[in-house]
Amino acid sequence: LYKIVQIAGFHMSASSLIFPGTYLIIDIVTELYGYELAKRLIWQSTIFNVIFSTLIHFLLLLPSPDNWKLALAFDEVFYDIAMISIIHAVASPLSYFVNAYILSKWKIITHGRYFWFRSINSSLVGELVFSILMAGFIWRGHTKEFIIQVIITTYLSKFVWAIVGSIPASIIVSKIRKKENIDVYDYSTNFNPFHFTK
Repeated sequence: LYKIVQIAGFHMSASSLIFPGTYLIIDIVTELYGYELAKRLIWQSTIFNVIFSTLIHFLLLLPSPDNWKLALAFDEVFYDIAMISIIHAVASPLSYFVNAYILSKWKIITHGRYFWFRSINSSLVGELVFSILMAGFIWRGHTKEFIIQVIITTYLSKFVWAIVGSIPASIIVSKIRKKENIDVYDYSTNFNPFHFTK
C-alpha cells in the first residue's frame, strides 16, 4: 500500500507500518534454517505477488457498468499496479537477498551471537535498498523536497520497526532453536539468488 499518511505532521508511506515485518520473517528463517530456505521463500513470495498483481490488473481491464460510480476511482487508485508490480518484483527480492546475505555472513563472524543486532542492521540495509529503488517511481509527480521528506520519515519508521521487532524475533528464534534443536550456518552456501540446490 503506497498511500501517503500524515502522522504527527510528518508524511510517510503507509506500507512502512506493516511491510518491515516481512524482513523479520526472512531474518528468522535465515537464522534458523539458513540462506537456502530463505532464498526459496523470497522467490515464492515474489512469484505469488506478481501473479496477484497481474490478476488484479486484468480484472481492472474488464468493462464496468455505466451506472457504477466507483469505476473512475478504482481506475485512478490502481492505475499503476502493473508497473508497480514489475518494480516491486525487482526491488523486493533484491532487498530481501541483501538482508539475508548480511544476516547469514554476520552470523558466521559472530559465531551465532547477537541475533538482535544482526537482525536490526541487516533489515535496515535491506529496507534502504528497497526504499531507494521504489521511491522514485511511487512518489513521482511530487516535488523533490516532498519525496526526500517522505523517504526520510518512512525510513525512520522502518528503523523503529527493526529495533522493536527484533525483540519478539529474538524470542521466536530462541524458542524454535531449543525446541527443534536446529541452527544452520551457511559456511559453504552459494549465495547466488538464482542458484538452487537439489
